[in-house]
Amino acid sequence: MIYFKKFKITGVANTITHDSGLDSSKANPVRLLSVIVQPSTYKGSDVQGWLEREKVFEIEDYLLDTKEEWPSNVAGKSFNRLNEIEVGHDIPVGSTFSVALSCATATNDLRGAYRYEIVGS
Repeated sequence: MIYFKKFKITGVANTITHDSGLDSSKANPVRLLSVIVQPSTYKGSDVQGWLEREKVFEIEDYLLDTKEEWPSNVAGKSFNRLNEIEVGHDIPVGSTFSVALSCATATNDLRGAYRYEIVGS
């Protein structure tokens, strides 16, 4: 069975802000399939994925779809941008995978969800 856990990160200027993460426990060992993300707007922030202290991915927000509506003088949204970042990794028992938003002086927010399954123990 596939599960989803939502998250929201409010960006802070010149800071890397982590969400609470997805935990893997002995009772519920987790395989993280992917992370679905959507920034509130484009600000040149980096979306990061962390397995404990190891950075697994880092993607600039310009490569992601945003919920921001395009003004009439700007080209339409691209269908080639990412919405789902594939991970495909069993999270070790007792470990946490978290998503982080690294903002410079301009801030934005990030909404998303972990797409995962519980694996047999």
